[in-house]
Amino acid sequence: MSERPVYVRVRHGDLPGNPGTSRTYLIEIQPNGEIPREVGFDRDGSPTFITRPGDYPISDWPVPPGSPEFEEQFGQAERITPEEFETAYEAADARLD
Repeated sequence: MSERPVYVRVRHGDLPGNPGTSRTYLIEIQPNGEIPREVGFDRDGSPTFITRPGDYPISDWPVPPGSPEFEEQFGQAERITPEEFETAYEAADARLD
């Protein structure tokens, strides 16, 4: 199990029949599996939403890094650095209320 937060990038392609709906999500996952922050971007890189600590709707469904549940949910996600997450999060936070 991880002792520090893990940061991942999850990409979703266009929904069937809906061109232009691809999205990218940057997610912070705590060692206990809770997700305190996430930021979403549309295909041109504009932020579409941001969650702040306490906002995340499924934080009661923890997926601790290193667990089978984490591998199932985020095993294919790209790991990113804390700095990359913070930079994107701060930029999105400045644009979205």
